[in-house]
Amino acid sequence: MTGHVPGAQVDVPRDGFHRLVVVSPHGAGRAQIAVAYFRRLLPEDVEVTARALDPARRIDPEVVAAMHLDRVDLDPDAVLVRLEPQDLVDADLVVRIGCRDTCPVPRGTQVQDWFVGAPEGGVNAWSSVRDAIHGRVDRLAQQLGVQTPAARRVDTP
Repeated sequence: MTGHVPGAQVDVPRDGFHRLVVVSPHGAGRAQIAVAYFRRLLPEDVEVTARALDPARRIDPEVVAAMHLDRVDLDPDAVLVRLEPQDLVDADLVVRIGCRDTCPVPRGTQVQDWFVGAPEGGVNAWSSVRDAIHGRVDRLAQQLGVQTPAARRVDTP
């Protein structure tokens, strides 16, 4: 099944769920947020990668700061990687954030499109985007049925 709408049902392959690719225009913000939360929730044997259509030079420092407020550390020096066609072929699921019209996926590849805008306005604006993406990641992980119980978010004061 191929879902082109937010929250579309995703089928888990019979041999399990192994690879998720998150794609965004520049890979410096929204994709990094999604990947960080997916990595906290999904089992270690699920490969989760961020890819960019036109990679930025670095992760946006305001994204790093917004994630730090939620106790998630991003490496500000991480290399942002350009999307290659094989990334899409090898994926069990592709999550496109802000690039539906510019990132076609191969026929038969499962895809979800998340319409989450890239903010302008600092850490507070990125914190709102972070929370929106976190909610989508939580819902998708539950839908996939591969969420690790120990990785559930625990808020502390």
